[in-house]
Amino acid sequence: MNNVMLKFGDTVEFVGYNGKRRGYEWEPEIGTVGRVVNIPAEYDNSVLVQWPDGSTTGDDRWWHSECELATLPNHEEEFSVDTNELDSYFTEM
Repeated sequence: MNNVMLKFGDTVEFVGYNGKRRGYEWEPEIGTVGRVVNIPAEYDNSVLVQWPDGSTTGDDRWWHSECELATLPNHEEEFSVDTNELDSYFTEM
């Protein structure tokens, strides 16, 4: 866990709440790597993370508290985020 505010595009690892999964559908397995795709204008310590396809439910985008995530600087993940898809996703919100 870290105390540094995350930024758009940061690569993060799901570390869980106090190191454990709580069993919610939006939680990937511990150690899953994703990318921060949205931070609310009124930052409340939560960020939207895009997880790899099939690692959670729905479109694999879920809001998480920073305490559930660890940043992975200099980490290149094999999945990518389609920014055109994200633009239409947030326009619909």
